Amino acid sequence: MAPQLGVLIRLLASEPDPDLAALLELTLEQMAGLGLRDHIGGGFFRYTIDPGWRVPHFEKMLYSQALLSRLYLEAAGRFRREDFRRLAAETLDFTLREFAGRGGGFISSLSAIDAEGGEGGGYLWREEQLGALLAAPERDFARRRWGLGGDAPLDGGYLPLDLESAGVFAPALGLSAEEAAELEQRLKRRLLEGRRPRAHPRDEKQLAAWNALHLSALVAGARAFPSAPYRTVAARLRDYLVREHWDGERLHRAVSRGRSLGRAGLEDYAYLARALYDWAELSGRQEDRVLARRLAQRAWALFFDARAGGWREAERPLVPGMGRQGVLRDAPMPSPAAVLIGLSRELGGELARYADRALALGQAEVLSQPLWYASHAEVLLGADAPR
Repeated sequence: MAPQLGVLIRLLASEPDPDLAALLELTLEQMAGLGLRDHIGGGFFRYTIDPGWRVPHFEKMLYSQALLSRLYLEAAGRFRREDFRRLAAETLDFTLREFAGRGGGFISSLSAIDAEGGEGGGYLWREEQLGALLAAPERDFARRRWGLGGDAPLDGGYLPLDLESAGVFAPALGLSAEEAAELEQRLKRRLLEGRRPRAHPRDEKQLAAWNALHLSALVAGARAFPSAPYRTVAARLRDYLVREHWDGERLHRAVSRGRSLGRAGLEDYAYLARALYDWAELSGRQEDRVLARRLAQRAWALFFDARAGGWREAERPLVPGMGRQGVLRDAPMPSPAAVLIGLSRELGGELARYADRALALGQAEVLSQPLWYASHAEVLLGADAPR
């Protein structure tokens, strides 16, 4: 739901709504504090499988880190929340550390299955593992801070959650707030080191679309944290994407073991065009604006035909005869059609005319189900704005 949450946060700028603002803040707090997030090593899991948001599907995806770091940066500005701002930086730092791949690119995911074949085993803790790492007073701290004690809620053990601030219970343990903060960081480092032998395998494929989303996230991070390394990393990622995925005529979907693989789809073209435009806005590089426009033009030519019914997501659909769609929904990632439409309106000229035709084609369905088409709805709301 990251695309929908982002749209709602931006909507508050023009349509203030205290109830919606409170709902969004609460949602983001729960996402940050419960089982969706890895509270020891950093980053977000793919999703949770229970209504209480305590049990994740333990896979970590590059696109999740990219979208959620940007989401929390936007939320930090909208709600003036320094904790959201810190979380965005922590997520970007985690991605730089754990997802770094070859040549300046980033890998696609960390498996949900650990090296021993257990789901989430590298993130879970059994009593005997905790006893081997932590002394009794430290166990008490870990129980109150992260829920690492009592009845284990999962078959594999305890999953750390953000339950109670150390500053709240520090006096009960005879600790000052400063001592509690130092102990928390020390225990996190020890737990992280203790679980390292149980690390989850990496999927080393490097995907154009997901790396493009990460490039846009790094650009946002570079604006928010000028002294951080995000701009330098973004420059390397930009060079990697252009060097390894773009051959001057077409995009390649993936790079694996140094080989370019697969024809790129709509999401690859749309997200990379958007990311290069974002990077050009930060860096001032005119050549990247030119390439963003060229990729957008290719995307319209390859994937949209109003007379044939609208959008297709791949040049060669897996199922022959698959029909086109007038509008594409948001999924875990934003609708690539909406991304391309929004960018094309910014680029102007013939691309803006393509965008207007596409908006008209899908408008009725977007208005009937705005939650599923939030990214399209956002573009529609701005369709009458001057270009």
